[in-house]
Amino acid sequence: MFINAALNMTQSLKKVLSQVFLIFNPYADPN
Repeated sequence: MFINAALNMTQSLKKVLSQVFLIFNPYADPN
């Protein structure tokens, strides 16, 4: 249970970080 929650949180953090990165670096490759 706890491991699944941690993995979900990590995935969410990655999404948020990639969004923030795109905001600050709009010319970066989205992939």
